[in-house]
Order: sequence, then structure tokens, then C-alpha cells
Amino acid sequence: MFIRETALLRILRTKSVFLIGPRQTGKTTLLRTLLHEALYLDLLDPRTFQTFAAAPESLVRVLEREAASTSLTVVIDEIQRIPELLNTVHMMIEKRKDLRFVLTGSGARKLRRGGINLLGGRAALIRMHPLCSRELPSWPQAKKDWRDLLQISALPSVLLSPDPEIELRAYTDLYLKEEIQTEANIKNLPEFTRFLSVAAGANGRQIVFEKIGARAGVSGKMAQSWFQLLEDTLFGKLIPTFKETTKREPVSSPKFYLFDVGIARFLQGRFASDPFDDGTDLEAFLLQEILCWRDVALRDVEVSYWRTKSKAEVDLVLSLGAKHVAIEVKTTRRLTEHDFSGLKLLGEEEDLSVRRVLVNPHVLSQKREDAIEILSVDDFLTELWEGKLFE
Repeated sequence: MFIRETALLRILRTKSVFLIGPRQTGKTTLLRTLLHEALYLDLLDPRTFQTFAAAPESLVRVLEREAASTSLTVVIDEIQRIPELLNTVHMMIEKRKDLRFVLTGSGARKLRRGGINLLGGRAALIRMHPLCSRELPSWPQAKKDWRDLLQISALPSVLLSPDPEIELRAYTDLYLKEEIQTEANIKNLPEFTRFLSVAAGANGRQIVFEKIGARAGVSGKMAQSWFQLLEDTLFGKLIPTFKETTKREPVSSPKFYLFDVGIARFLQGRFASDPFDDGTDLEAFLLQEILCWRDVALRDVEVSYWRTKSKAEVDLVLSLGAKHVAIEVKTTRRLTEHDFSGLKLLGEEEDLSVRRVLVNPHVLSQKREDAIEILSVDDFLTELWEGKLFE
């Protein structure tokens, strides 16, 4: 079993937690491993669901009985199934300062409608990601490294499956039917499935909603709302543009990434292809790692990308206050000066404190005369997880 990187126990010392993440990223396994003595209320269990759906206030009686004279951690699994329970949780947090809640879910849409903001900062938000490279050495018997996360998937059930492609097909079907369709009450699933195929094909690319909508046979407004739905159900993420440049005007359109590069490759029909054929796969994988590191390390890092109206581009820009790290990802075996063009132009912004890095899986790490650094994937991941990127 992999030992997961998480800030959960650190945060639970002082406040309750919302633990959200896509299906099968390991939320329940993590909690069962770390919180042996917690009270578990699983809303996927039909009897538990029926009890609290019929009378959300009965949670008070359960908690008073279980925690009459002692502190207690309470796990409510899949809280989005009964958002009304948040009112009771809010009340009990105010009433019993020794109670800690861990509220898990695989989407924020229903929680927002049910009043997630009512907790008013009384619970921290932790995102559960698929496996990251930092966690792989914790189970050496699995014999996996970052290349497997890129080639196959970072979902534990898919990564360890003897037939990952079948596992991915089952996962995407389940997510579409049980998560997204139910969440948004989508009546035309074939239409949405067509949109998802188009969106997956645009993984790691700039999104113009009108163009995506036209390709999927829906309006640009509908395409935009469905991208928001993918974000709300944690199936994907829109990355904004980096706007702190003055010499060259950036575009306003975001880029989109599915939460797992293996799922993107599967939906694109190229699961068996070489992931180094297209630098977008490696770029999407490194974004997964960056987001996981950010949430584990509790660093307030903003992630964006830079693209100008003249089409100069840098794949990712990480910002921590006034410090920035610009990251270009290339998988070619022979780098040319053109591969550095976006980083060069960004370096001409005199008012920016920016470290410029090109990541490539085939070269040794080195620093150029123009101060652009070339890092191997292994060295980039080491710097990321050791917290050295902004040094």
C-alpha cells in the first residue's frame, strides 16, 4: 500500500476539514488508515443515507451519544449526498470545540448549493489528488515510477490493474453516469459525451468556448457551463493566463486539463501511444505533480500559463507572491533555440522576478548563459518536492 502525502493530520489539530477529490483517488483508504478511532458515517451505505436524508437533525443525537464525555473525530463520507447535514455540522462545531469533522466528497457543486459557505472558515479545504511521484517509493513492491503515472494513470486502481485500459473504460463510464450526469441533471448524455471527447482532445490547450462548442455541436455558452461542471466535479481544471506582463499583451482564454493524464490519453484514443510523442502529456503530468505538491505543502501558489496575442507562449507559470517560475515542457531529443523562445521573451519583462526553466526527459540538467535552466524530469520533481523551485 502506498503511503499518501497529506496535510490532513496537521490541519485536524486545529480545525475540521473538507476532504474533496475525484472518485477512486483514495480518500476513504486514507481516512481508514490515519483515523482508526474516528466515528464513520458512510452516506453511500443505503441505511445510513436513508436515516440522515429523512432526518438530518438526528446527527445531533448520534454525536451526543458517541461523544458524550470525550473528544471525537467524525468522518462523514460523501457529504454532498445530503448537503443539509452541513447545518448540523456547523452547529456542532460551534457547540463542541473538541469535535473534529472530516467531510469527504467528490464534487463541490451540491455542497455550494447546500451551504458550504455557512461553515465560514471553520473547516479547511484539502484536495485529494491521484498518486504523485513522491508517494511511489513508499511501496517499492509496486515497482512504479513517474513514467508509469504518465504512461498509464495516477489513479491507484488503474495503475495497479493487470488491464488498465478496461479499468479506465469502467471508470469514465461510472463517472459520466453516476457523477456528472446526476450532478447536473444532464438529459442528453450522448451530447455531453461528445463534448467530453472534444474537451479531452483539447487537454493542455487554450480553450475558446465558442470553438469547442461548435466542434461538439452545442453553443459556446453551453460549452462554458460544461467546462465549469467538469471543474465542479473535479474532473478537470481551467488554468488562467498570466497577466503580469507589460511589453506583450496576453490573451484571456484559459487552458484546460483533465485531472489525470491517463484518462485524457484514454479518451483521446491514444492510450497505447508513446507519451513523449506529444509534450502536452508530460506538461499535463507535471501540472498534476505541481497541484499535488501545492496542496500537500500548503503553499499559496497560483498556477497560470502565458500566451500573447502574437502567439508567444510559456506552458506554466507558478507565482508565489512576487516570485515567479516559468516552465516550458519539451519532449524532443534535440533542443533548438526555438524551444526557448517563449522563455526568452518572458525574460525581457524588466519588472518581473522570474526563474525560467525548460523541462525535458532526455537531457542532463544545465544552466545556459542567458540564465534559462534546463532540468531533467527527475531533477524538476526533486526540486519541486523539496520546496526549492522558488529559491
